[in-house]
Amino acid sequence: MDQGLAHVGLPVTCAYGDCEETGFVKPRSDYGGWYKSKFYRLKPRKRWFCPKHYEKGRELDNRFYDNSRTPDPYPEQKIDDVEAELYKLLD
Repeated sequence: MDQGLAHVGLPVTCAYGDCEETGFVKPRSDYGGWYKSKFYRLKPRKRWFCPKHYEKGRELDNRFYDNSRTPDPYPEQKIDDVEAELYKLLD
């Protein structure tokens, strides 16, 4: 099953409005232009946005995180940078 997903991909449908576009997304890749929403990231079924609605999906996620003060689930700062800063504070 894992080899099949790696070669063909996981079937997904666009979550934006009435868009019924479907496609296949390969794991551990650039997702072929599809956007994986940060919402429901702990649920087994994720929300995906097709390449046409990629920006709309990002806009929805960013608007939520701008309006509600929650930590970003995918911080841009890497853990190595934080670890280096903590060691600097110890010195």
